[in-house]
Order: sequence, then structure tokens, then C-alpha cells
Amino acid sequence: MEEMDLKDCFIILNNKKKLIIGITILSILLVGIFNYLTFSPKYEVSAKVMLNELEDFEGLEGDQSYINRTLINNYSEIIKSEIVMDEVKKNLEVELKYEEIVEKLDVEILPETNFIIIKAIGSNPKNLTSIVNEITKTSIKYAKKLIHVKNIKVVDKAQLPDAPMKSGFKKNITIGGIVGLSLGIFLAFFLEYLNDTIRTSKDIKRYLDLPIVGILPFVKKELVTKKEPKSFAAESYRSLKTNINYLKVENQIKSILITSPTLNEENVTVVVNLAISMAQGDEKILLIDGDLRKPNVHKFFDMENNYGLSNVLNEDINYKEVIKEVKNNSNLDILTSGPILSRSIELLNSKDMKSFINKVSNEYDTIIINGPSLGGVSDSILLSTIVDSILLICTSGQSKVNEFRIGKDLINNINPNILGIVLNGVKNDKDTYSKYLYNNYLYYNDI
Repeated sequence: MEEMDLKDCFIILNNKKKLIIGITILSILLVGIFNYLTFSPKYEVSAKVMLNELEDFEGLEGDQSYINRTLINNYSEIIKSEIVMDEVKKNLEVELKYEEIVEKLDVEILPETNFIIIKAIGSNPKNLTSIVNEITKTSIKYAKKLIHVKNIKVVDKAQLPDAPMKSGFKKNITIGGIVGLSLGIFLAFFLEYLNDTIRTSKDIKRYLDLPIVGILPFVKKELVTKKEPKSFAAESYRSLKTNINYLKVENQIKSILITSPTLNEENVTVVVNLAISMAQGDEKILLIDGDLRKPNVHKFFDMENNYGLSNVLNEDINYKEVIKEVKNNSNLDILTSGPILSRSIELLNSKDMKSFINKVSNEYDTIIINGPSLGGVSDSILLSTIVDSILLICTSGQSKVNEFRIGKDLINNINPNILGIVLNGVKNDKDTYSKYLYNNYLYYNDI
């Protein structure tokens, strides 16, 4: 992934919002289920003890406040001492280890006072209350005995709590949501990093350094220019036709090879719709199926493929005898591929192919050749040597950057006259430029 600006980040987050929301919700649900399965109510009980002002304490000299603080600290240690806990267990007749009692116990010295809070947290409030009160009583006994402090008073005895402590459920849910959201955002950017496909016009400008000749929306129907001439898709093909016609005049172009660096069966759909759109004007168009390996053009027009380009190149047949006119469109003629032959590369690279293209270029305004993809076979590379220009099709979300770059370089080394790229299959909400065109289309068509 190359450098991104803030806008790119927001676009990624918007495109992956379902993923982010889903992971956040899943995280919250998992935390909620875990809390539900593991939750047991906890109770807190506490007692408050005060050490009265210790004056003229026998055997200690120095600042009185320092002496008081020292004795308070000593007393807090006695509270948690093993000798106290052993007597508490004996008096209450409980089978608890020293570590188990201390784990539940907390001793807090209130700042700037002589108060000490003895508190414990556990799941049995009755036992906790008894333990805290017994610890308080026993620790006072040993404080008098060990550090000779006699003026210790219980201010508040431990009372049986009315309700359990707050479970922390809301806090855990909030933490779960934050963790889920963070993970979702991380995954969104990580998946973006792993995704090396071209999806928008901005990707083409960023990675391929080629002009965009047209942007075609994602459609399910194939012949939109014929069956839905007023649709946004058909209008997009008309825009593509206008751009190509401008480039034709500017660069004196008559023959165009349309291919793609990546395998995609939708490419022929673009070729056929473009040919139909171009033939709706005053120009005479010849569409040639140059894919002699897996021909498809004839299927769009319900034509036989018994005779076609392969016969013209391999046999002594006049091309005018096998070129067919499209019904209800006198400006569009079709030359199908003809029978599939094993020596397709030899035929496309022959002098007869070059001679044929030169002849039909004098009879038609534009020659459109449907070429196979550039990956794996050299057919389109050979075809690029006999045409005036090349148009590359990039399918949004499918064409990979590195594959496209390799294909572009292969063509560019032989025929540098690449008209540009047609970005096909774009979803209007994913591409800013396509969305702009669609909104304008809606406005002018009152939809």
C-alpha cells in the first residue's frame, strides 16, 4: 500500500464499515457471554478501627506524629500476620488457608488520620462478616501484646451487606466494544494492505500511470446498450464512445485492439456493447472476434461460427462472404472467429492478417478487435503489432496491480500507442468519479 491521505483512510473505513461494526458487536457479545457464564456476586464488608492519640508513649522518643504513623503501620502489618489468621481460623472453626484469607483481605490506612479500614471481598457475605470482625478483635489483642498499644477502638463493626457489589458488567462491555472497534479498524487497514486489486479510478491514477478513457458501472445484464438504451450503463458506453472518437481524430486511429492483462470473461461484454454504441452514430463499424481460442462474440448476436476470421486467414475465402451484418443495425458488421484451430498464433502473425486489416480499414470507419487476455498467450501481443492503438480493460476489484503493470509493459514495448484504460464493473458508491457521473445522470433524466 502506498501513501494515503486522510480522505483515503475515511474511504477505507467507510468501505469496511460492515466488517468493523460486525467485529465490534461480536466482541461485545463475547464479553457479555463470558461475564454471564463466569459471574458470581461479590460482597464487600468492612470494619473501621481508630488508634487514639498516642502521647508519651513509653520507650519511644521523637516527633509524636511520626511515632503515631509508625505504630499505625506496625498495626496494619499485625492485622495481616499469620499469627492473627491462625487464631481467627481457630476461633471461627473455618478450614481456610492463610493465603486464602489474605487474598480476600485489604487494609487501608486513611491519610492524615489514625483510622484503619479492614475490609474483605468474597462470595459468602455471612462468613466475610464473621472473619472481618474476628480479625479486628484478634488483631487488637495482638497489637496490645506485641507493640504495647492499648488505646485502639473499634469505630464501626463489620455489618452483613444488603446487596452485592457492582458487577462491572457495563465497564467490561465498554472495554469489549473498544477492543472490538480497535480490532475492526486494524483489520480494515490490514485487509486493504493485502488487497492489491484495482477498484477505483484513483487506483488507476496512482498505480498505472495511464489515462482513463471510460468508467463503466457494474451491471448484471449483458447487452445494456441494446436492451436498456436509456440506462446509466448505456449512457456510460456513449461517454466512452465519445472519448474514443475524440482520440481517434486526434491520433488518426482506425483500428483498435481491446484486451486486458488479466483473465476475465466480462471483457467481451465491454467490447460488444462498445461496438453497438459506436454503431449507433453515422460511422460504419466492423467488430472482429480475434480470440481464436475461446471465441464468444457470435453468442451475443445469435450467429453461427462455422465461418469467420480463421477461414479468411487459413483458406482462400473472400472476407466479404463471411462478414455478417447485425440485424436492425446496418452500421455494425461482425466477423466471428470461425472454427478453432491449433495454429492460431501463426495465422494472427501472418502477412494475410496484416493485409486483411489494411483492406477493411479502407472500408470501415472503425475496426474493433476483441483480443484474448495478455496473460499466458501471445495472441493479443501479435495483434497489437497490426493495429493503430490498444484499449485496456480493467475490472474493478478483480484486476491486480502487478499483473496489470506486467501486461501494460508487454504491450507498451511493442506498440506504445495505448489509448488508455476502461474501468469496468464499478459500483457507484465505491468510486467518487463514478458516483459524480451517476448523480448527474439521475438529475438530467428525472429519475
